[in-house]
Amino acid sequence: MAVGAGLALLVLLTVFSSVLPGRAPIFLWLRRESRWFLTTTFLRAADQEDPTEVSLLRPVRSWKAIAARAYDVAEALKAGDDFHLQLCVLALREDLRDNHRRWSWDLRGFKRPRPPMLFLPHADVYNGGIELIRAVSDVRCRRSELDPLVVVAAVRTQDVTRLERSVVRTTPEPESSQRRFSDQLRTWYREWARNLRAGQSPSRERPVLPWVMKIPLPPDQLGPVEDRHRHLRASPRPTVARLVWSLHTVVLVLAVMITGTVMRADALHKRYCLAAVLTANRDTRRQAGPASTECIGVATGDVRFADWLPKADRGDDPKALVGRGETPWTVKQLEDLIAQQNADVLAHHADNHVTVVYAGPLSHDPDGSSLVKGAQELAGVYLAQAVINEGSSVRLRVLVANGGLDLGRQVGMAKAIASYAANDPTVVGVVGAGRDLKSSRETTRILMEAGLPIVSGTNSATYLPQEYANWFSLAAPDQWQARQLGLIAAQLRTPGTPQHALVLARDTTKTPDMYTDEQARHGQDMLEDHGFTVPPKPRRYTRDGGRPELRRHAREICQDGTGQAPPQPTHNQVPSAAVGFRARRRRPGMYALAVALIAAGGGGGLLAFQATGERSPVLAVAHEVQAGDVIEDSDLLEASVSLDPALKPIPASQRDQVVGKRAAVALVPGALLSKGQVTTRTLVEPGERLVGIGLKQTQMPATRLSPGDKVLVVSTPSDGSQATTGEGGKNGEDSTPKSIEARVVRVGEKQQNTSEQVVDVAVPAQYGPELAAQAATGDVALVVDAPGGS
Repeated sequence: MAVGAGLALLVLLTVFSSVLPGRAPIFLWLRRESRWFLTTTFLRAADQEDPTEVSLLRPVRSWKAIAARAYDVAEALKAGDDFHLQLCVLALREDLRDNHRRWSWDLRGFKRPRPPMLFLPHADVYNGGIELIRAVSDVRCRRSELDPLVVVAAVRTQDVTRLERSVVRTTPEPESSQRRFSDQLRTWYREWARNLRAGQSPSRERPVLPWVMKIPLPPDQLGPVEDRHRHLRASPRPTVARLVWSLHTVVLVLAVMITGTVMRADALHKRYCLAAVLTANRDTRRQAGPASTECIGVATGDVRFADWLPKADRGDDPKALVGRGETPWTVKQLEDLIAQQNADVLAHHADNHVTVVYAGPLSHDPDGSSLVKGAQELAGVYLAQAVINEGSSVRLRVLVANGGLDLGRQVGMAKAIASYAANDPTVVGVVGAGRDLKSSRETTRILMEAGLPIVSGTNSATYLPQEYANWFSLAAPDQWQARQLGLIAAQLRTPGTPQHALVLARDTTKTPDMYTDEQARHGQDMLEDHGFTVPPKPRRYTRDGGRPELRRHAREICQDGTGQAPPQPTHNQVPSAAVGFRARRRRPGMYALAVALIAAGGGGGLLAFQATGERSPVLAVAHEVQAGDVIEDSDLLEASVSLDPALKPIPASQRDQVVGKRAAVALVPGALLSKGQVTTRTLVEPGERLVGIGLKQTQMPATRLSPGDKVLVVSTPSDGSQATTGEGGKNGEDSTPKSIEARVVRVGEKQQNTSEQVVDVAVPAQYGPELAAQAATGDVALVVDAPGGS
């Protein structure tokens, strides 16, 4: 009520202000003219005791301020000097300023190209032109605003003195008379502008008109105006600059920019799953699906694939993934849990983590089959991430990727993963991709070129690990499964008798499925390998309402044991079903045996996989090491092998204990290092001397010597005399050459220039000097003892 009454009173006052004559407007103090009247610098300052400002909330004080300033102006007009003319000039200038449209189409109010111009063809004291010029100069001196008025007046020479003196000489200097008039005009203008600041002053205080520039025109610049030039009109065509700097251009530019922005934003929203006005998350794209729009790619940032799923009832959620009687996880909950794990990894382990991408089907399936599988796999990925981040030093970050309904758009998903991995070096691989489709080859190739391995839990394709080195699957390959099924087929086969078999597979002509065709092909090969008569192509069945249609195939198979379509019977023939069909006797024992074989094969395969999967790091030989040589760290390398209980290799953790010891036997590269091949003892035992003997090829056997071989060093004098081991040699009796038993410690490399090879031997201490003297002469030979000899 109070607000309404106040508004009604304002309306009533406004009506009275417009109707009642001879009255000042009621809201005069709120007008812009009143504010200018109180604040203009042209009028002299008001008394300090009088108010000088207006206020909306203080109308009485505002009225007093306006009245005080009006009284001062009235008193100034009574003086009768130039103030009245100056006030009129000031009003003219303000009218010119008000009449200038700030929002004109050419925007001259923002950038005024030319000020308004007043031309006085003849100004003198009689027509008031001289006084007008003086008033304009005085008003400009009092006001600090830019003057929007330019006055061009023609004044006779005898009236120039009435404009007082000026900074420009009325009579040009003799030397300047030879210069062009345009150059003289520029000189006069620069001189006038230079003295303008110091010369500004009202004419009644100083006899100077600083804003008046007098230009003496020589006789050659004066002449009658021809009639054809008397009425000149400016070209109506606007200039290019005026068109560019115009309101129309600004509006057009703004309209184009707004239209382009809207179109850009609309294109981004149609192409990407998450987009702003000018930017978008390019890791995911929108794709039109069979039932609804799908979001394909890698979910980064705020992208959630659950936002693209329809809101389902309780019964439409995935199967219980946490426990009996508990509420199952939904895709949204799983994505939120994974996002929490990722945020913790990036916040506390930014430099110590790896990223794995889960690639699965997370789009809405109208038939309700694909989403459950994707949610179950996603739950397993989250549980694995939680366990790894709980107990591992290297944390795991998981990104979720959607390949569309039944992974039908996994190629686009693979491209998004490869593009993201190119900018994130922490991405180490992809898990998922659990369907064998026609696009699986291209998907695997894209990820292989990106350097990413794929680990699938359910894709049993045989050709993928054979063709691509980055493919790994936890599921048994289709070919292996067909071979295991052959164990049952072999039990059903009766040798020597023809037996028929066939493969019944779903029709995948209109689907991208490869799993069914590969299973059928390997099953066909398995049956042929076991001697069954198999049709050249598998039979194909269709699905009726989501269920396989097998009745037609059952009738045809039962009517003809070969699996081929039976011939049409004639009128005098009895149907083959009545005379040719013989029921096969059931063999429950064989079925039990088949189940036992499958269970045993699966259990054995699991044990074998676990046994072969457990690898241990052990030491191996990197470079050849001779027996007795010290083993260096560079001579060893680590190898990860599956250990056999019969092998006793040295663990890699004992590497520091092996370095510095000696090789008990010769070590060859690539061999595993065992404890018996390493010793702390030297090959030269106490009571022995080490002697080096230089031997040629004719002084030693061609058989390669090895450290530890027992040899005889035989003396071979070069003077023809024969060294004997007893006194009988002097009487011409037969005697054997003198020899010394030794043991090979090391065999040196053959010298290229002398063809000699140095062999280090260990001999008893008492024969060391004697053997060294003989070796120095070169009159020795080496004889190898037979194994077991003394």
